[in-house]
Amino acid sequence: MEKGDIKGCIDLTKVVEDTPYPVLLLSKDNRILSCNQALANLLGLARENIIGRRCFEVIHGLNNIPDFCPLKEGICLFSGCDKVSLCPSCSNCKERGKHSGLYVREFFEPKLNCFLRVTIFPLYSEGGDVWGYLHFIEDQTEKLRLFEEAVVALVVTTPYGEILRANRRARELFKVPESIPLHGLNSTQFWGNLEVRKAFLEKLLEEKEIFNFETVLKDFEGREFYALISSKLYECPEEITIYTAIQDITNYLKVKDQAIKFVKDILEFLPVGVAVIDENDRIIYANPKLCNITGYTKEELLGSHFHNLINPNKKLTKLGSYIFKDMSVRSKGDLFKTKIEVVARKKEGSTFPAEIVFEEFHINSQRFFVGAIQDITDRKLFEERLLREEKEFVIEKIAGGLAHDLNNLLMIVKGYLELLSERAKTYSEKDRLYVKKILDSFDRMKNLVSELFILSKVELQTAEIVNLGEFLKQWIPFFLQGTGIEIRFELEDNLIIPIKESHLISLIQNIVINAKEAMDGTGVISVKAYDKSSEIVIEIEDTGKGIPPHLMDKIFDPGFSTKPHGSGLGLFVVKRIMENYGGRVEIKSNIGLGTKVTLRFPKVTLSKGLFKQGTVQAEMEKSAYEKVKILILEDEEEIRNVLEEFLKNRGLFVTTVENGDVALFEFLKAMQEGNPYTHLLLDLTVPHGKGGVYFLKKLRDYGVDLAKLKVIIMTGFTEKEIQEQARDYKIDDILFKPFSLERVIEVL
Repeated sequence: MEKGDIKGCIDLTKVVEDTPYPVLLLSKDNRILSCNQALANLLGLARENIIGRRCFEVIHGLNNIPDFCPLKEGICLFSGCDKVSLCPSCSNCKERGKHSGLYVREFFEPKLNCFLRVTIFPLYSEGGDVWGYLHFIEDQTEKLRLFEEAVVALVVTTPYGEILRANRRARELFKVPESIPLHGLNSTQFWGNLEVRKAFLEKLLEEKEIFNFETVLKDFEGREFYALISSKLYECPEEITIYTAIQDITNYLKVKDQAIKFVKDILEFLPVGVAVIDENDRIIYANPKLCNITGYTKEELLGSHFHNLINPNKKLTKLGSYIFKDMSVRSKGDLFKTKIEVVARKKEGSTFPAEIVFEEFHINSQRFFVGAIQDITDRKLFEERLLREEKEFVIEKIAGGLAHDLNNLLMIVKGYLELLSERAKTYSEKDRLYVKKILDSFDRMKNLVSELFILSKVELQTAEIVNLGEFLKQWIPFFLQGTGIEIRFELEDNLIIPIKESHLISLIQNIVINAKEAMDGTGVISVKAYDKSSEIVIEIEDTGKGIPPHLMDKIFDPGFSTKPHGSGLGLFVVKRIMENYGGRVEIKSNIGLGTKVTLRFPKVTLSKGLFKQGTVQAEMEKSAYEKVKILILEDEEEIRNVLEEFLKNRGLFVTTVENGDVALFEFLKAMQEGNPYTHLLLDLTVPHGKGGVYFLKKLRDYGVDLAKLKVIIMTGFTEKEIQEQARDYKIDDILFKPFSLERVIEVL
C-alpha cells in the first residue's frame, strides 16, 4: 500500500466513521485524509472544508505545527519526550522499559476555548515506516469545570507526591496563596506525619482505593487540622496517578467525641451485650449486659479475648481466633453485619444459645470492632414450639382428609364383606375362617383410620362405655404375645370409662409396644387401674432401659423417634387422644430402672342415651317393607352399589343417585306419580357441594315438608361438621362411615 493511500484501509475508515469522539486520519505531513462528523461539529465546519487541509491550520488556526504537538519533529511518539526524532530506539524510551505506542496530552485550546485531551496512534506501512496517524480528540471542558467547582478539595498527584492538578477548594483548604501555583508543589509538605503517609501509600498501592481515612494534615502555613481522605489509584501506560478527595473534619471530631460519650452512655443501658475490640483482639469496652450474659466482671472482660471467653471448647476457641485474625486483616470480612448463631459458654461453665453480630468502625485511622451478643434461649424455645405447632397443623390437615377418603374405601370393603359373610353359611369351614380373618383385619384398619381422626384434631364421633378391667386383661396380653414379658395386674372392679373402644386400643397399644421394645422382649409390666376422687387412673410401668433426661421434653413431639424406623407418632397420638377426652398423660422415667406412663381420665356422669350401648339386630315386619321407599344420595359408586344390593335383598325399594340435582329430579318425579320417597340416606358432602344439605335446601325451596320424611345422614366426618352444615334441617339419625349394613336396618 502506498503512503497516504486509504482506499484499502476499510477498517480505518470504519473506525473514523463509527467513533463517537472527534477523530481524524492524518498523513505523515499532517494533512487531513479523513474525519468524522463529530470533528466537523466540534470545529463548526463542513467535512469537505476540513479534508485535505493541514491539521494545525484547521484546529489551532496556526501557520505552523505548535511546539507541544508530538507530530513535530524531535518528539518521540512512544514516550512524548523531545530527546530524539521519531525513533523506536529512543534512549529515553529504553530507560522507561517499554513503548506505549500512543501519545496522550491534555491542554487548553484558545481558538476553540475548551480543554482538550488528544490521543495519537502512529500508523505503519508493511515496511515498518510511519505513513500516517490516527488522531482522537475529547472535549474535557465539562469534566474540568466539575473538578474545579467541586465542594470538596480534589487533588491529583503522583505516588511521589507531586501535585499534578488541584481545584479551588483544595487551594482554600490548604491556604495556598494565589501567587503560588499548586502545580509543582509536593503533597508530602501537607501531611502531619510522614510515617502515616507512607503506611497510607503502601496500603493504597496494594488495595487501589481507600475510603474515609482519618489523619492529621497541615496547611501551607503549618497549622494542623483533622481530615478525612478518600483516594483512588489509576494506572496509565505512562504513569500512575492518585485522585484524592479531602474534607476538613476538625469540628466534626469535636462533635464526634461528644457523640461517643453519648453512645457510651446508651450502651450502658442496652439489653444486648456489647464488646468493643481493638485490632489486637482485646476487649477495650464491655457494657453491663455483657457481664450479665457471660457471668464475668468488667475487670475480667477488659483486655481479654472475646472468643476465648464464650466458646465452649478448645476447638471452637481456636477457630474463633482464626476467624478474628482473618477478619482483622481484611477491609471488610464476610462476617460483618451477619447474624451468627452459636453455642456460648458462661463463666461457670454452662452453655446457652447466642446470636452474635460484628461490625467495624474507625477513629483517627485506628480500626475497631464491635461485637454484640444476645442470649436467644427464649427465642429458640419459641421457634421450637412454633415448629412443633406447624408440624401438628400439617399432620392435622393431612390426617383429616386422608381419614375421610379412607372411610369411604373402608365403607365399600365393609359392605362387600358383610354381603360375602351372608353367603358364608354355604362355605367350607376353612373358607369361613378366611372371611372371619378378613373381618378381623378390617376392624384393625378401622382402628387405624380412627387414629387418623385423632391426629386431625376433629371432634369425636361417638363414645362407648368400656369396662376398663376386662379391656386391659384382654388387650395387653394380646399386644405382648410371643414375648417373655410377665404381666402383673392390679385392677379395681367395675371401672367404667366413656371412650370409643378403638381409641382406647390405640392408647394402650402405643404404650405397651413402647414398653415391649424398651425391655427387648423380657421383663415385667405392671398395670394398675383405680378410682381416685375425680379421676380414673391407669398406670403402666415397665422395667426397661428408661428414657434419657435430655429427651423427655421431645417425646410427645410429632415425628420424634429414637427408633431407626419409627414414625414418631405413637406418643403424639396418645397425648392427642387424652386431650380429646379431657384427660392427660404423664411419663416418669429413670435410666436403667424403667418408665411409668400414667393416664388420667376425668369422671363423666353418664346420662341416658348419651353413649352408644352396642348394636341391636332390627327386624322389620314384611308389611312395613312395602311402606318404605328409600332414596340414597352418595357420590361413591361402589358404596351406592353395596347399599342398593343389601337393601334390595331385604325386600326394600331403593333408588341411588350421585348428586343433589339428580336426587331432586327423582324425588319430585316420584311425588308427582303419587309414590313418594319415605326415607332419605344422604351423604353429607359430595363434589361441587351438591350433597345432602344442598338436596334438603332444594326440597324446602319446593315446599316439601321434611318433617314427614326420615332423614339419615351418612358421613366420614363428625357431629360437629354436621351441626355446622345442617343445623337448619331436621336430621333423624347419623351413620358414621364405615358403618355396618345391619346398622342401616336399625336406623331405618
